[in-house]
Amino acid sequence: MVSKLINKIIEKVPVSQEIKNVIEENVDLTSSVANAVVSQMALSGSKLKQEIGAVVKEELQERLSSIDVKTLLQDVLEDMEMDITVSFKSKDKD
Repeated sequence: MVSKLINKIIEKVPVSQEIKNVIEENVDLTSSVANAVVSQMALSGSKLKQEIGAVVKEELQERLSSIDVKTLLQDVLEDMEMDITVSFKSKDKD
């Protein structure tokens, strides 16, 4: 995913294809981009954290909403073996 992002960034740079090729071959853009992103995240503070949290929350909700909990639970319980013991005691009469 990171390399796709970097390739898209390089495509947008207004320089010749030869220069782009030299950059791709000689510069580790993956670590450079990662360092830049981490630096920006550290500087932006709580606003960025809230925005990232909102995106993660939305993605989790989408994934969890697609899970059929009833069927999943049924499958898990069907694969389990249970040993249930019941005992009875008489009530103490005072």
